[in-house]
Amino acid sequence: MLTYLFFGKVLPERAQLSVSEIRFEMRDATSDVTRVLFVEIIYNQVVARIETDTPLDDHFTAKNAVDDAVRTILDGVGFGMAHAYDLDLVQFADPVSPRKQVFGINIPAASGIADSFGVNFEVIWTVLSAPNGWLVRRALSDMRESIHSAADTAFFIYRAIETLMSGYASANQLPPKSSSTWESFRSRYGLEEQAIKNIKLLADPMRHGRVVEIKGMSDDERSQLFRDGWTMVSKVLRKLYDDFQANGRVAIFA
Repeated sequence: MLTYLFFGKVLPERAQLSVSEIRFEMRDATSDVTRVLFVEIIYNQVVARIETDTPLDDHFTAKNAVDDAVRTILDGVGFGMAHAYDLDLVQFADPVSPRKQVFGINIPAASGIADSFGVNFEVIWTVLSAPNGWLVRRALSDMRESIHSAADTAFFIYRAIETLMSGYASANQLPPKSSSTWESFRSRYGLEEQAIKNIKLLADPMRHGRVVEIKGMSDDERSQLFRDGWTMVSKVLRKLYDDFQANGRVAIFA
């Protein structure tokens, strides 16, 4: 039996939490392999171990599964107490090999995409400071949450894109649910229809509460979501900024 360890912490640390060890059955997203995950929380310190008969080759995909399991515990405890807990998974360790990983806060798949479109903090803040810039605020908060919750990545990225489309529809007095409005939005900001459809396909079960349809996701699949999501939102932000500057800084989406 092989054992792999993950360590993290429950936030905020000032709200002390301990939970006795809980067992989960883990099914690999890319195979029929079933592994067993044990999670224990001791004064906000998370200790998770995966026991398996087969080697764990992709610890990033496993990290996403551990993240979802621990958040399941935190959401259950948090609801009962009316507390909002968050999770920071910090480290992976293979006790019998040199393999170790300290997880950063960045998403390598999305790193540099905003910069490639010339979208820096000045550009973003200019857009947010526009008279109707608040329409973008919710989209950016959803992009943040897509990083935090591995299982909900598609849900949050799609909602961010849908929020930007709704802002465009509102500013131009277009019906927000019309296919022609989506077409106009994609054309305006140079977005690929298939990329949006791919994200929507993964997001729909979560958006509509059809939890039995939710499927596991590999780290490579999640990385593609980030690449597509960051590319599309960056395109919209850059175009909003350029239009805002060209139109006398009156409003965005116009």
